[in-house]
Amino acid sequence: MAAGDSGGGDGGGGQGAPAAQQLGYIRVTTFSSNTVPAFQEALKDLQQQGAGQRLVLDLRNNGGGLFPAGVQLGKLLLDRGDIVLIADSGGVRDIYSADGTAIDARSPLAVLVNRGTASASEVLAGALKDNRRASIVGSENTFGKGLIQTVVDLSDGSGVAITVAR
Repeated sequence: MAAGDSGGGDGGGGQGAPAAQQLGYIRVTTFSSNTVPAFQEALKDLQQQGAGQRLVLDLRNNGGGLFPAGVQLGKLLLDRGDIVLIADSGGVRDIYSADGTAIDARSPLAVLVNRGTASASEVLAGALKDNRRASIVGSENTFGKGLIQTVVDLSDGSGVAITVAR
């Protein structure tokens, strides 16, 4: 997880833009059990720096990871709306929706994607776009894998990813 601000110049004497004009940047490289707390901390830091009023969420080359972490991140950025609907081959449907626990559902948001954006990162980007929460920016289509995987913990502390839905 990387966070920073892009401040930018003011076109004048190099003083930089006022804090309200600064752009916050958060890069999410994978979705793991640490992603949501790290995102919350990064957003808090940006807001304390005055750079959290406009945000860029960088999901480029994020191949996914833990599906629940992607859904939870969506809940942090959406006050309402569906995040994802899953239908298995038997027609069973699960709908994951925002639950009103967003920590920032209002700041203008741009999401950067590319061909390496896959799985949980595609779900998040799609939810933010479909709910008119963010603009998606990228010159390439995302990976388009369309799989949902879960990690099963093994006794030696490792894990194995198993595809549970398409």
